[in-house]
Amino acid sequence: MHHEFHRSLAIGKEGEEQVDAIMGKWWHIKKVLLPADKAGTDRVLTLKKCSECTMRAQYKMDDAATTYGNLFIEFVSVDNTNAPGWAVKCDADWLCVWLPRENILYVLCVAMLKIWAPAWASVMKADWKTIPNAGYNTLGVAVNREKIIDKSPVLIKKLHVKGTTGLQSEIDWATA
Repeated sequence: MHHEFHRSLAIGKEGEEQVDAIMGKWWHIKKVLLPADKAGTDRVLTLKKCSECTMRAQYKMDDAATTYGNLFIEFVSVDNTNAPGWAVKCDADWLCVWLPRENILYVLCVAMLKIWAPAWASVMKADWKTIPNAGYNTLGVAVNREKIIDKSPVLIKKLHVKGTTGLQSEIDWATA
């Protein structure tokens, strides 16, 4: 059974809106339009407390991480054109991974993820996953999310969210 592209796209957009609602508490958010988002940046975020403090972010929603405990590291986005996945092409500073069923947001350093990604790909060679889509496949590895978090400096390891508006604890992004 292949991924339903349009359904997945709609779910992804909903996830982006949820992350915007969370991040918007501390950051001014500017959506990046095509073709820049093809390079791996979905948003430019500017800290509300510091107009010079800006970061580029890519958003991912990974509902399967809740079930399996892994995050999908995408090396090939479209196999029949060999289009690189986010682990190869992402130019963002931070990867914001939203786990909607757990109400957890991880904000991970892309530079460190890109350093570790080839090692994970090599070590897990036998465990490469093929995600079928309509007319193409996406290729990558599923890595235990705790291993990823341990290897990536983070702005914040976990942000537990009550819905998309209330937070269990305040976070001072200027010192995180």
